[in-house]
Amino acid sequence: MHGIGKRILKSYIFIIFLTLFIIESILLIGIKRYYIVSVEEILSKQLEVSSNFYNKYLSDSNLNKVAANFIDNIQSNTTGEIQLIDKNKRVIIDSLHLYNGEIINSKDIDAALEGKKGRVIGKLEGTNENIMSVTMPLLSKNNVVGVLRYVTSLEKINEITFKAFIFLSGIFIVVLLILALICIKISKTITEPINNITLAAGEMAKGNYSARINKTYNDEIGKLADTLNNMAEEILKSEKLKNEFIASISHEIRTPLTSLKGWIITIKREKGIDKEELMEELDIMDKESDRLNDLIEELLDFSRLNSGKITLNIDNINLHQIIRETIKELIPRANWMKVDLIFQENKNINTIKGDKNRIKQIMINLIDNSIKFTEPQGKIYIRLEEAIKGVNIIVEDSGCGIDPKDISKIREKFYKGNNKKNGAGLGLAICDEIVKLHEGHMEIESDLGKGTKITVFLPC
Repeated sequence: MHGIGKRILKSYIFIIFLTLFIIESILLIGIKRYYIVSVEEILSKQLEVSSNFYNKYLSDSNLNKVAANFIDNIQSNTTGEIQLIDKNKRVIIDSLHLYNGEIINSKDIDAALEGKKGRVIGKLEGTNENIMSVTMPLLSKNNVVGVLRYVTSLEKINEITFKAFIFLSGIFIVVLLILALICIKISKTITEPINNITLAAGEMAKGNYSARINKTYNDEIGKLADTLNNMAEEILKSEKLKNEFIASISHEIRTPLTSLKGWIITIKREKGIDKEELMEELDIMDKESDRLNDLIEELLDFSRLNSGKITLNIDNINLHQIIRETIKELIPRANWMKVDLIFQENKNINTIKGDKNRIKQIMINLIDNSIKFTEPQGKIYIRLEEAIKGVNIIVEDSGCGIDPKDISKIREKFYKGNNKKNGAGLGLAICDEIVKLHEGHMEIESDLGKGTKITVFLPC
């Protein structure tokens, strides 16, 4: 396991180890403290009974004289060491006869001489054994005359604590191993989808856009997989459109070029061609040249739009004038196609802000498209309507209409649907971009076999 999986596993194990270590430490401290407190309580109760016995029955006697008798009476109360100490910290008698006559300096003895209960945990000199000593003052007429001290070993508590440590450590290791296995499993649920995404992305980078990522979980990684799959789908669509565009544009360019070439060869070969026939042939060549030029202009506009290099020359423009000029330019084509162009003027609309040439380009594209897809004897209506904070330019024809499945895609670059008409599939895409540059929008409504209505909204 490498990379992110290794880092996740290390992080999880560190957190688990730290958590278990803290829990075990708290438990061990708690266990040891519990036993120590228990031992202290036992010694304290035994001391209290013994000191009360002295204070009640022996307080009037000299401590040194009654020491041996006192120790004999209370020795059965405890299994620990009993020491009787005078006011000078000298051991009068020791039940184990280890410190008889010795002076012991200890904080618990100092506390008892001050009339308080004392307690000390430490190590026994010589043997280094862990011990606890608890002291109580002995009173005679409310005066401290000596100290009763109980001493007991803590080695058994240490032994119990060590056994608890071994037991808890065993549990610690087992839990750590189980959780480590769970962490490996969890990390795989993260790393495996990422590895799948990496492999699929590598295939996509090589140009294999048919590669797909299997979505395992509906989380952030699942969303990333969806995004990459969608991206591959879009690239495939773009590739398909590009190939169709190349094929289409090649055909579109080849047609006028072939025609031009054919007429040039014809003119060169024909001898004694009269002027009228020559002019007719030159007129055809001129139209083919215009057709080729229009196609190149579309491609240039598309390139400028994609690179963001189109800028608008905003000025006050007269829409009536622009539409009339457009109709005048396209009326010969409409007459040839036997289509009526009908402009329904609106005198309430005067001027708006916009780029005259670009608005005219929109009108030429829309009306020319309508002419192209309208059958002979058909009608195309161009009208202006007032709108909130703007104006609607409407081009409505009685043509063949657009297939419902193509409506949402018709504005995409290079998209031509199923029609076989001339064009690169850029006209509406360019119109849409120019409208957006004017901060307007374009809507397309169509009924297959009945006609199409395009509404362009431009703000005032």
